[in-house]
Amino acid sequence: YRNKNQPILLQHFLLSSFLFEFILGLLLSLVSFFVSSYYAHNLIHQPELEPFLKIYSFFILFQCLYEYSLSVLLGYEEIKYYGYFTLSYTLIKSILPPLFVYSGYGVYGIVMGNLIPLVIISVLSLAVVYKQFYSHKKHIYSDISRLNAAFKQLLWYGVPLFFINITKTIKSQISSLVLSIYVGPVSLANYSI
Repeated sequence: YRNKNQPILLQHFLLSSFLFEFILGLLLSLVSFFVSSYYAHNLIHQPELEPFLKIYSFFILFQCLYEYSLSVLLGYEEIKYYGYFTLSYTLIKSILPPLFVYSGYGVYGIVMGNLIPLVIISVLSLAVVYKQFYSHKKHIYSDISRLNAAFKQLLWYGVPLFFINITKTIKSQISSLVLSIYVGPVSLANYSI
């Protein structure tokens, strides 16, 4: 729609995709949060991991928002911002977990060292996306019927791709889940790396 010079329709697609990512990410985070107790106690028999799994469940929401922001920046060919955010995320994620572990926070440090950079970069990248592509276009929010049509078209086109990505994600998670039942955390960590 960008090449067809239909900026308003493109704005509706961007807003629809944001709402979809946000709602889906929030739902999956909540499901993960509420299932983490059962998973820790009954499947891997390590109840001490429950608080870490609960914290990590919010990783899903912020990962969805981060990926949305990067996709928009890439789609608009804003490579400068794309590069800043991916580089910043990688650097912060490389520094914080070891720093927290060496400071004596242990597993909690690893979890927070992975989550904090994602939250920071997600919020910053969403702020840039909003400022660049939404803030000066107030009129798109009032046309609910066009927004609804864009959302339906987005779903119709994206559902097969969505299920392909979910299947790939579930496949890798099931592998880790099955391994976590039969091997210790050190072996699983080595496998995951």
